[in-house]
Amino acid sequence: MNRGRRDAELLRVVRLNEAIKAVSEASRQVYTIALNAMFAARQSQVRVPGFNRVTEELRVFSQRLDRSVVEVGGSLGQMVRVGAELAKQTRRGRHFERTDADCRRQGASPALLAGVLADQRARQGTFARLLENLRHAVLEALGRALRLCGIGEQLAVLCKVEAQAGGANAELDAVAVRLQQAIAEILIRLNGARALLNH
Repeated sequence: MNRGRRDAELLRVVRLNEAIKAVSEASRQVYTIALNAMFAARQSQVRVPGFNRVTEELRVFSQRLDRSVVEVGGSLGQMVRVGAELAKQTRRGRHFERTDADCRRQGASPALLAGVLADQRARQGTFARLLENLRHAVLEALGRALRLCGIGEQLAVLCKVEAQAGGANAELDAVAVRLQQAIAEILIRLNGARALLNH
């Protein structure tokens, strides 16, 4: 892996990490908004039991999403460590190849480093496969988080419907809109992270 490609790969992982942090923050925001909505609904003069139930489900959703994001973050951390080790093994392999070429020019036996080179290439292959497996694991975790967000979207719509159906005040309606916006932002970030990983 050349230096430019390695730098591009590192930048991609940094951007992925930033996107995942933003999703985690937005998930916590959904939890807080839903919690505040429950309190606001209880203080409201209008009874909105469906609204309370939906906001409780949104809190559960945000907790599940946060766990999913932690899983993605852990796999990204592993990708960084494996990528760094792959880069190290690649540098070591180039060093052995140069040493082998120097030995050949000086008339030394070509078999001198053959075993070392073969072992080195095998290690590089192992780390490359591990990195690819981790990339697939992150993609799967992102897919689960995206499916979970589909549920979150439906809950946010239900929240708005319940706020309006229960004759709730404008404050509860505004809270429902904020929940929809927060979940839409999470979806944008998750889709962006998946696009980065597929690139």
